[in-house]
Formats: sequence, C-alpha cells, structure tokens
Amino acid sequence: MIKKKLIRKTVVPVLTAACVLSQFGISWAGITGSSQANRDGGIYTQGDWKYENNGWKHYEVSGTLSAGWIKKSSGWYYLNPENGAMMTGWVQDEKGIRYYLNTSKDGTEGQMCSGWYQDEGGTWFFFNTANDGTLGAMKTGWQWIDGYCYYFNTADGTDMGRMYTGQTTPDGFFVNADGRWAEFDGTVHYEAGRGLASAPAAENTKKTASSGGGSSSSGRSGSSGGGNSSGGGNSSGNENNGGSAGGNEGNPDEENSSQEGKDVFVHAEKTKLVDLGWIQYAVIAFQEGSIDDYTIDVDGTDITDVCTNVDDDGTVVKWQTTLWKPNTITVTRTSDGKEQGVKVGKGSAAELPERGSLDSAPSAILTNGSISVFDYWLDNYDKDGNVRVRPEKTTFHISGKSQETSPEIPADYYLPDTMIDKDGKGRIQLKLSLKTLAQENWFDQLKTIKVLDAENSILNKSLVFTTVIETEYGKTGVITVQLPQTNLFARGRYQLNLSSGYSRATMIVPLHLVDNRLFVMNLNTLNPSPKKGEDFAFDIVGPDGESFGTEILSPIYRVDLTKPSGKVKSLTNINQWYEIGPMLHICGTDTDDNVITDESGIYTVTAYADGYQTMSKKVEVGSNSQSREDDLKIFAIAEPHGIDAMSSATVAIPDGGSSGSGSSGGSKMNGFLIFDHDLLANALILHEINDVNEDSEAVVQWWYDQKAQAVMDENAEVFYDFTHYLNAVKDGKLGNGEYLSFEKYKEIQTGGETGNRPYQIKRVLEDGKLGTVESLLSVVGKTAPALKGAEGMLGEDLVLTSDKDEEYISKITALYLDNSAIALRSDDYITAYRISEAKENVTLLAKTEGTGGGTLQLTEGEHKLRIAADGYKEQTVVLHVVKELETFKLSLAENSDKTDAEEAAYHVGQMVYINAAADEADESQKKLRGDFMKNLTGVTLTDPDDNTRKVLSKEQGGIFSQDNYEKGDYSFTLQKDLFQKAGRYTVLVTADGYTAKTLAFEILEAAEQPVENEKSAPGVETTKYVKGTNWDPAYYRVTFDTTDEKATKEYLNADKTVIVNGIPYKKAILLSASRQNEFKVSKDDSYGVVKYLDFTADGFTEEENEVVIEVNGYETLTFMVELFDPEEGIEGKSASAPLKTEEEAAENKEEKTESTEEVPESPGAGKAEEAKEEPEIAEEDKTEEAKEDPEETEDDKTEVVKEEPGKAGEDKTEDTKEEPVETAEGETEDTKEVTVEEKEEDTKKAADSKKEEIQNDTAGTDGITSGSKGKVPEE
Repeated sequence: MIKKKLIRKTVVPVLTAACVLSQFGISWAGITGSSQANRDGGIYTQGDWKYENNGWKHYEVSGTLSAGWIKKSSGWYYLNPENGAMMTGWVQDEKGIRYYLNTSKDGTEGQMCSGWYQDEGGTWFFFNTANDGTLGAMKTGWQWIDGYCYYFNTADGTDMGRMYTGQTTPDGFFVNADGRWAEFDGTVHYEAGRGLASAPAAENTKKTASSGGGSSSSGRSGSSGGGNSSGGGNSSGNENNGGSAGGNEGNPDEENSSQEGKDVFVHAEKTKLVDLGWIQYAVIAFQEGSIDDYTIDVDGTDITDVCTNVDDDGTVVKWQTTLWKPNTITVTRTSDGKEQGVKVGKGSAAELPERGSLDSAPSAILTNGSISVFDYWLDNYDKDGNVRVRPEKTTFHISGKSQETSPEIPADYYLPDTMIDKDGKGRIQLKLSLKTLAQENWFDQLKTIKVLDAENSILNKSLVFTTVIETEYGKTGVITVQLPQTNLFARGRYQLNLSSGYSRATMIVPLHLVDNRLFVMNLNTLNPSPKKGEDFAFDIVGPDGESFGTEILSPIYRVDLTKPSGKVKSLTNINQWYEIGPMLHICGTDTDDNVITDESGIYTVTAYADGYQTMSKKVEVGSNSQSREDDLKIFAIAEPHGIDAMSSATVAIPDGGSSGSGSSGGSKMNGFLIFDHDLLANALILHEINDVNEDSEAVVQWWYDQKAQAVMDENAEVFYDFTHYLNAVKDGKLGNGEYLSFEKYKEIQTGGETGNRPYQIKRVLEDGKLGTVESLLSVVGKTAPALKGAEGMLGEDLVLTSDKDEEYISKITALYLDNSAIALRSDDYITAYRISEAKENVTLLAKTEGTGGGTLQLTEGEHKLRIAADGYKEQTVVLHVVKELETFKLSLAENSDKTDAEEAAYHVGQMVYINAAADEADESQKKLRGDFMKNLTGVTLTDPDDNTRKVLSKEQGGIFSQDNYEKGDYSFTLQKDLFQKAGRYTVLVTADGYTAKTLAFEILEAAEQPVENEKSAPGVETTKYVKGTNWDPAYYRVTFDTTDEKATKEYLNADKTVIVNGIPYKKAILLSASRQNEFKVSKDDSYGVVKYLDFTADGFTEEENEVVIEVNGYETLTFMVELFDPEEGIEGKSASAPLKTEEEAAENKEEKTESTEEVPESPGAGKAEEAKEEPEIAEEDKTEEAKEDPEETEDDKTEVVKEEPGKAGEDKTEDTKEEPVETAEGETEDTKEVTVEEKEEDTKKAADSKKEEIQNDTAGTDGITSGSKGKVPEE
C-alpha cells in the first residue's frame, strides 16, 4: 500500500528560446570504412581486450579482430578499421560528425565521451546523451541541457563546439559565465526537464555516470564533471598504457571484465511475477532495446505474441500467466540467437503452460468512493483544448526519451518572454526553424492559433496573427501577434496551440507575458536586522506602489539564495520560503532544523514569479552571540506551514484531503469511476517494480482511494461483482491450484452478476486526471466502429459509412450535434439526416430540409456528432467542414487622388486604396473572388511610431469623421485623417475563415500644392464662448461673413482640416462632453443660414489661441481666438484679424486700419448703412426695445453681438453686444439693439448705393469698442 499523497499535475511551462541545431563539417581525423551501428543502446560485443603493438585491440569470442564501433559494458569504443587499433582523442566520421574518445588522461582510455567534457584549456564541450542513433556526437549551436540553454560554436575549425561563456552569441543573445542563456539583468532562462540530460539516457537513475572523461551525470556547475574531475569516467585504466602484451593491466574494460561472456538483456531484479490479487502477470524489463528485438518463452512456451507493453517503448512488457507458478522466463535476442534466462519460480514446471490470449483479462473495473466536488465537476482538456473523455493510451512514458512528434512540426522554436504594459499592450514574436519542405508547407498553411491556459482550457479560439519567412539564418518562420487580444492581456503563463491546413498535427508553444514594470522587494519590519538562522521577509511593490500577488494563485515559483561564499541554494517552497499576498517570507531555519542562513555576510535573494520580471534584493545577515546560538527562532519565526506569527490576519485553510487528481481540498461527494483494466494493471506493475513516473503513481493513488464495485468485459452488458470475482480467483488458487482467468470466470460463475449500475461515471485518464462526466451508456455495449466520410467542404452533405461493421448503421437510434441534448430530426417537417434504405450509410445534411428546414447546420469548422445505437457504446465523431478560400495578397491600388505635382505614391492627408481580392483575370478564383471582403471582420493600422489602433468602418465612425475605412466589393479605402504623418504604415485585415492579411506601405510628405486658382475664404466676424450645460459641453462659436450665403455655406460644409493650437480637430454632427477636439457646422436658428463653426473648448488653452482651417481649393485661413475669462464673464468677442491670409489680405491690412479711425462725435454724422449702431448717437437712435437702465454700473455691462450687414433680423434670438458709451454728462449708457425694421431699411438703402464698395471687415465689426467704428459706405 503506498502512502496517500497529493499528486499535482500543474503545467508550468517556462517561455524560452528554442535551440537551432547547426550542421558542421571540417576535415579532422576521419572515421571511415566502419560498419557503424546506431548507438541507441545496441548490443554488447563479446570478447577480450589485448594490448598489442603499443595499443589496445579487441578480439571477439570467435577470435576475429574487431573493427569500427563496438559496445562494451563500460561504453562505446572505436577501432581503426584498417588495423583494429583503439582510437583516442578527436575523431570525425564519414558524415562529418565529431566525437571525442578518451585519452589516458581523461579516464577510461578509448571510451566514447557523452555529456559534458572540459579540455585542458578549460573549454567546455557537450556530446549527445540521447540514444537516438547519434549518441556521443558533438553538439553545436543552441542546445537545451538539463533545463538550461547553451550555445556551442558552429564555425569550422578547431574552435568548433566550444561553449560560449559570458558573451553575446552570433545571433545576438547573452550567455552568462556558466554558458547559460540569460538576460542582461542576470535572469537565467530555465525550464525544468527540457532538453538533453547531462548523463546518457540509458543510464539508470540510481547509477552514477561512467561514460568516460568529461561526462557528468549531475550536470555541469562549477567543477562538477570535466576531464579529470570526480564526476568524470572510470579511472581503472592504466594511465601509462603499460603492461605486457596480452595481459589485462590497463584493460579499458577491466572493471567489468568479470561479466564478460555473460549475456545481460533484461533487468533480473525487475523481471518477476506480479500478483495483483485477482490477476497475475509475468513482467519482463529489458536492459537493452525493447520487445521488438527479442522473443520470450516461459518454460518452453513462446509467449511473445501475447505480451503487451507496460511502457510506451516496450522496454517493460507483461504476460497474463495461465498458471500460478511458472519457473523460468527465457529471452532470446533475434539478431544473434543469444539467450538469457531468468528464474521466477521454484523447482521445475510440471507441464508446458498455455499461451493464453489477449482477451482473457477484464476490460474495465467500476469503483466507488469519495471524490472532491471540484475534481468531479472539473473538465480537463487535451493539448488542442478539447475536453478529455477517456484515456488515449494505457501505457506510460518512463524512458526519459523525448516524445516523438510529427515530422512536419518544427522541432526548434524561439519565443522570449513577452513584455506587456499595464493595459496589456505588447507584441508576441515566435520564430520557428523550418528545416524541411514539409515544415515549410505546414508553416505556409498555418491556419489557427489558439490560446490555452495551463490546464489546456481554451481562452481564445483564434488569435489574429501575421506570418513571414526570413532567410538570413536558414529559413525561419516568424509569427507576430499584436496584444492585447481577447483573453490575452494579463501577465502570466499561457500556451499557444498552432494548427495548419497542411496536416492534423498541432504544435504547442509555452508563452509568458511579463509585466514591463519592475517590482521590487523591500525588507519589512518582521526582522530588520536578521542574524544567522533567523527569518526575514520582504514586501513586494511596483514602481508606483502597485500591489503584487493579486493573482488567484501565488505567482512566485522559485526562490534562490546566494550566500556570502557565493554558493547558490534553491530554496524549497513552504518549509524554506512562502508567500502571503505581497509578502515573501524567507526561513532562516527550516522545519527540519536545518539552518539556511548559516553564514554571516551579504546574501542575495532572487525571486522568480510568473508574469513578473526577476526580482533580487541584498540582505545582510549578522553573526549570533553565543547566548543566541541556542535559540535561533527569534522575531517570531513562524512555522512555514502556517501564517506569519506577527500577522493578525485570519486565513481560512481549506480541507487538506485530496485525491490523486491534484485538487487541493474542498467538500466531498460520492462518485463512480471507471478504470481501464490495462491502464490500471500497468500502473500497479510499475509501482511494484519501482519504475514509476508521476502519471502512473496518480492512477495508483486513485485506485487506493476507491473501492472496487464491479468488473466487466469490453461490451459491459453484464456487470460482475468484483468481490465475487476476486474470491473465485482466490478459491481456485488455494484449492486445486488452478489459475482462473476472467474469461473462464464468466463461463463458470454463478451469482456473480450485479444489477447495481450508476447513472453517470467519470474515467480515470492516463495521467491520473479524470475525464468529463459521462452517461453509463458510453460504457455499455459493443465498441462502435470508426466511421468514414467525416470531412467535407462547406455546403456539402457528409455521408458517413462503416466498412468494419455493416450492422452498425442500421442500429443507429439518435444523432446529437455539437453537444446538444436534443436529437436531430429526420421527418417531413425538419430533415437533418437520412439513413439510406439499404442501411449502408447515414447522410448528415449541410442544410436542413423540410417544411421547417433551411438552416445551415454544418458551418465551417469542427463539429461533434454523438451517435447512439442499440447494442453499441455511444461514440462521438468529430466532423471537419472546410471552406475553399480566396487566394490573394493585399496590394496598393493606384492613387486616384494624386495631383499633377505628386508622385504615384500616397501622401500625407490622402485616402489610401487597397486591393483585397483575387485578380479578376484569375479563372481559378473567379467563383471565390470577393469572398474575403464579404467576410471582412476588422482592420487594424500601425503607424510609423508603432502605435496600433483599430480602424472603425465608415458606418461605425460616422459620416463626418475621416479616420475610418470604407468597404467595397473587392477593396477597401483608408480615409485621409488616418495618415497625418509620413512614414511606414502596416495594415492588418481579418475575415471570418481566413488568416489575417497584412500590407506595409509608405506614406510620403504632402506635396506642395499650386495656389494660383485658390479662392478666398469667407471672413471671420465674431468669436463667442458658450458655457456648457448638463448635457452639452462648453464651446467656442465662430461666426463667418455671410454676404455671399452660398459661398459661405459651400466653404463651411466642405471637407476641411482644422488645427487648434497644433491639435487636429475632427468633424462631428453633435458635440459631446465625452469626446474631445471636435467641431461642427451650425446654422442660424432663425433663418437657417449656415454661418457658424463650433469648437469644443478643450483645445483652447492659451491666452491667444491659433485656429488654422485648410479647405481644398481655398486659401488657408488662420485667426486668433482669445481665451474666455470667467472672472470678466465675457462670452462674445470680435475675432482678431487673421494672422495668415494670402497676399491680398496682407495688402488690405493697412487699408482696414485706416478705415477704423475714429468718427467725429457729431450727432449728425449719419447712420451706418451696414445697420451698425454708432455709440455717439445712441440717444437719437432709440428703438422700440427700451434702453437699459442708464444708472447700471460698469460691472453689469454686457457685450451685444450686432447684426451683419444685409442680414438684418437673422440673429435676433442671439445675444447681442452692447458697448458702454460715456455721455456728455459722464453717465454710462448702454447702446440699444437695432430693430428688425430699421435693419431691413438700412440694408435696402445700402444695396441701392455703391454695394460693390462695401468692405468685408475680417477683423469682425460687431464688438467694436468706443474707440473704433466699422467702415461706413459712402453716400
């Protein structure tokens, strides 16, 4: 019984660079003419070493002189093919692969080096440790070793293979003094378990390395490993190469010479009988190769064909015995017929045992027990984000070899940590090394990138990404993803799932999003002056006081402590460090009373956290006085399992009970589990022979946490009580010694059937997790056959057939599509599928038919069809519906807006036209042309400053805005306000069913425009500040001269560029307090004359605010607007004279100045024909509107905007300015507003006189002070 424990299955991928392997070839001492076998385990060469002619030679048992590669129990050797002499030092084979064979100084002379090797000059090299056919080959380029990434020189010459240290690699990455890939801030990239092991994979974990000089089973750090280090190879060889000819002195394999002549194929201690109680197996564990290399018999019966694998590679196999006490298992090597026998029983077999059959064991076992509610209802997902239901395999991976991947999947990738800001903005750039044509094709047809969390749950089904192939360092596929995107904007660890239309094979790449803000650790008051063995703690905060540790789970996953002596210790979570929110607690003494801070001096604490940059802090630890040496637990050293003793916070600790699935407590419930019998047996066997991994132990844990209820065969039509079956087996063993198989039990049992059946179950998966909740119907019945025809084109029906079980189609009772609980209909009202009259196939219609039909049910993508059939287990068929896609590349259309002065390229302020469809002349794309634009979903634009924005459609952005895109049938247009700056732009376009398309293009500076035919802009008369309300924002109103109403209307309604104090303003229909920098065109409320431009007040920040208006075909208009002063309460002012008009306006400036000289105060001076009031004759020009109280103080004066010449009465609803005038008596008097009748009369008179001489006073004439007048027309 194993100890009950919590087994966690947490994926913690570390985002790091993949190492690109480089080929090399130089002319060194070559290996030629060898009959070299792949060094992937191989077989031992039998024979003896002899020292002849000043060198070692090997003679086989037959007396033949060995040549080429041979394997002895101490390792691999290479013998000169010409004379058989053992070679040492550097050698190179005919393929250009280099090896190092130990010299006498390195250890066992002639032994092939694998793992780390350091030459006499201190240079490190690494030789392949994987049994992949190139064991011992020197590695170059980037290599992952023991979770770290190193770079080895690839250049030809004697320096090839040298490990880079403390420098930048040729491709621009930094490696530290240990040769490990790191950031310039010292952060080392590490991924536990990744890459090659520093010791050969064939070595047992309990055995130290003996692979020769320079190799080290414990990896390379400091002085471990190396040519003459203690971590090197055997030292039993004679360093002097002395000894008599034919003697064994200095025998390179002397330490194993006592085993020569023995054939050792299997591990004798692991090859034995394993009795599980209800079934017994004979287990064979191979030391070399797998079952494919041998035949096996038990007491004379060949059982090879009825053995099944326990592990993935077949290095451990099992046979269900047909008797309780077999005697001897004999393994025969098929290559040479040599045998090895292992005695597993006592005495001799009385008779020849039966072979048995593969179907004699149970198929599954039903169990019942307590399961956490969390585990029961938690769904687990496969690497593609699909919900897992049942085990995909029943064997376990224990060899340590990397799992095989599809050849079209790029094996090497580079993806550094991706920095994001507080808003999640950043850029992912993934590089894939494309070494084969298949990999290029897979990359070219890359279709979808999903985002998964650590548990493979889908967060984003389809990232927007772009691809390009670089060729500077071989072919490299580059994938770029702009952030943020849906569910991908927060710091932390994710996984990217890449799928291609080229094949079903998918690729998983770990992703790490890191906050670009550097959080720091500050020593807190728990122990501000720690001594040796005392605890201390840090508060972790962001640069602006941001909180740390706001994630659900603790982000810190590793803490390193560098002692004053330079030794680095990785602390253990919980008993040596722990985190509570933003506090990191370091234990000076752990729970086993081991003193962690056992040196006085300066320590460096380095914390690694998911989603954060590496954090380091120096802490000084003082010496203890003698009186304090006996009591190190000062300053309330807390038990690491609990909470800081100085904290008053109450923390709820959940129920610690847990099952093997990895949950961490919580409430429990009763549940039923199904164990695949073969999976369970394999896990229990590995546990028995002590050759386990985490997955197998998780399965075993579930078994011991549950109680077996029933056992069943493959069809599960009958459930047999497990206790009844177990006792029947035991009774047979203890009675007459008969072995009772399950197959025979079913035939002879009576009373063993049970009617107890649960409604729903969960299956135990191969990694100890649980599948999703299922109905028991998924277990009962014959196994449904695989169906053909599950793939088709969009719009086509799918015809499903079975050529292995002709009866299955006729037994179908219901179909369920895409997890629906409602079965598909097949009647006159709605027909979703049809079963053929001959019951040979079932047709799933793309679009439903019938009276209520017409719905497209087979849309593009993946669908799941659950099929129920009488007498069969329910099965789910995955349907794939693909769409034929339009093929093209985005391109710039001709610039139709360019002027004669411009080049063909696009310029600042111009609309950009982009072709987004197949060529019209391409017949193959004729039916598809325009499909991309029909399915257009979005446009994103990146400007020259690398700012990315989503571009709205014209319908979304509004008819007056000019920074949207306009969609056409085969193209789209980017509006002119998107291009305010010259430089390189990149547009990214997405459409349903298509991968994103991009186009980069240049925008040039605007060309100089001819000015000969430009028209004059209408003059500005007044500016007015209007206060905001609860609904409307404050704004500045500019009134334009409307002498020519049509011309003014045309000018104001034209597309224009408006700049206020250098800030671009956008056109809007209505102004809003929620938007800034906008303007709108307004009409006079009384007569509907277009005469105003209203500007939101946010851009008017200066005492004098410059407004520039540019309209195509008109002179540029520039004028100043005074800032509204709330203390003065002035809301209407005359506009300042335009700063910059064209030449004519400049020439008229002097004229206008003269026209505004003071008019004599004679009361008979005559009324202005422009209907303007003269302050001096206020008394004579009284109107119906009574004059304001003459005794009004100066503080109560208001300005009145006067009517424009020729437009009397248009603005009578508008506030008017009144200028105070000093009367002869010294009293302040307000001018009156001119009545409508008087203005109409004056306007008529003015029209009859010299109308052509009326001046357009651009400085504004409504708000003239008492010292100036508007220009009066001559009589």
